[in-house]
Amino acid sequence: MFLRGIGSYAAPFDLRAVLSDAPLSINSAAADENRIYGAGGDGSLYAWTRSDFSLQTVIALAPTYLNSVAASGGSLLAGSSDGSVYLLDRNTLALQAVLNQGGGPIYSVFADAGHIYGASGDSALYVWDIPSLAFNRTLDQCEDVLNAVFADGDYIYGAGEDGFVYVWSRADFSLLRQLEEGEGFLSVFADDSRLYGANKDGRIYLWSRPGFSLQGVLTGPGDWINSILSRERFIFAADDVESVGVWNRHNLSFTALLAEGADWMNSVFADGEYIYGASADGSVYVWEQGPPTSPTPTASPTPAATPTGTVPPIPTPRPSRTPDHTPSPGPTVPPGPSPTPAPSWLVLGGSDYDGDGLADPAVWNGDSGLWMITFSSGVRPLAEYFGRFGDRPAPGDYRGDGFDRPGIFRPATGLWAVRGVSRFYFGGEGDIPIPGDYTGDGVTDPGIFRPATGLWAIRGVTRFYFGGGRDLPVPESYSGPSAAIPAVFRPSTGLWAVRGLTRRYFGRPGDYPAPSGYVGDGFADFAVFRPATGLWAVAGLTRIYFGRSGDLPQPADYTGGGAARIGIYRPATGLWAIRGHTRIYWGGPGYIPLR
Repeated sequence: MFLRGIGSYAAPFDLRAVLSDAPLSINSAAADENRIYGAGGDGSLYAWTRSDFSLQTVIALAPTYLNSVAASGGSLLAGSSDGSVYLLDRNTLALQAVLNQGGGPIYSVFADAGHIYGASGDSALYVWDIPSLAFNRTLDQCEDVLNAVFADGDYIYGAGEDGFVYVWSRADFSLLRQLEEGEGFLSVFADDSRLYGANKDGRIYLWSRPGFSLQGVLTGPGDWINSILSRERFIFAADDVESVGVWNRHNLSFTALLAEGADWMNSVFADGEYIYGASADGSVYVWEQGPPTSPTPTASPTPAATPTGTVPPIPTPRPSRTPDHTPSPGPTVPPGPSPTPAPSWLVLGGSDYDGDGLADPAVWNGDSGLWMITFSSGVRPLAEYFGRFGDRPAPGDYRGDGFDRPGIFRPATGLWAVRGVSRFYFGGEGDIPIPGDYTGDGVTDPGIFRPATGLWAIRGVTRFYFGGGRDLPVPESYSGPSAAIPAVFRPSTGLWAVRGLTRRYFGRPGDYPAPSGYVGDGFADFAVFRPATGLWAVAGLTRIYFGRSGDLPQPADYTGGGAARIGIYRPATGLWAIRGHTRIYWGGPGYIPLR
């Protein structure tokens, strides 16, 4: 039981149930008098009986993520990454309608007595009329992704990735205010006295209503505040450190930290009796809210509200956690010159996000954390935020089910976060993430390469020293269709060194390593791409020209034949060109290709 607070507004919060029936993340939760609802990362709507927390039904709605669920009147609404808002009858759970304006992913849905609102990844707020369900209009003043929407009797509020909370008139839809604070807003909520904005800087901004002057700032325990809610005596916030933070709504003191989650807490919902936390670990955590008590005052574990005009302290990063057992000796490659930061295009990990055996072109924006994936299976492309500035992408099949998932490594703290799977600490500043299947069991193993010392550390598998300095890690299946073998490429000399297998020189200064299985026999081949001329050279196989200066090599099996095709990504324009197969535009300046 968690109990912290001041005076008569303290309350106990007991964990009553963990609803763990979803294979992927639960992105949003809601409840009514009979059921608890969860929006699943697998596109399904989960419904549990509120009286005994038993799973009642699972409804497959969308071909991709459900991002939001809300109960309103006699209907249940679910927003999906396929750009649709699904309407179901709350009593029978029968599908009533699908609203889709052909826009981006719907990240948040809300309904009032007259309208349905959908906050979209294409920067728009879509509005439909009730009860006709006719499309009313698009509110497009936001300059970036619109992450959330909320409405009350007078206003409509939108949380913008561009750092603004937008306030529209509910009467005529005119834009009244743009409240600018922080890095980017992920959630918005209003009660009878305040407007709340949850921000990517880990803070909750509080404005007065109706004047909308900044009243204060609450600092949460994590780096991001994903969701915000005010209900009766408390303010609830879901964050990126597996918890729900609770503040006293009246004096703004920190009251409790509900921290049973095993992954990011995506959203929070409360109904006066229970608090529901939707987690990226695939669960809905249910806490019971007890009656007010009068405990002895205790120190607040996080900063209280900051007065207007004062910038609160940024949460202190967690210390780096690195493997702590002594490495065993083994063969080494003498380190090269002093290390330099790993090139941004060096991304190791998986590229089959829909599990069909084909590589899917995907990009990641290192400034915003936006992942954009276009699926070879023809499923509607996905755009979602996961990670932040300073992170490095580390996708992979961490469950061994054939589906690669977005993942990030945060060098500043050593955090690994895999979407809908896990969070843990491994490695630290200066390390390069090298996820791969190092045991041959079909499951991606987290790993790091430390250029400063040449350390390879594969979580739960092994540690050794091999290479270093300006060497680039290039683990691949060099000995056949089994486990990835640690290897380095030394750009200054063209040296390829595969641990325990071989050493040879292939390439010259300025070449990019591009190893892959170009024959389709399960063996990875040494290969380089020379941007200066567009030359591709695959050892013992071929030399061709494809691409030009500024392009990045992206070889992979895009057609399902078992052999990798030569391909490039052109950051200047977002062009993906796969030799003999296709050309598409996906990405652009600021986006890193993921293969």
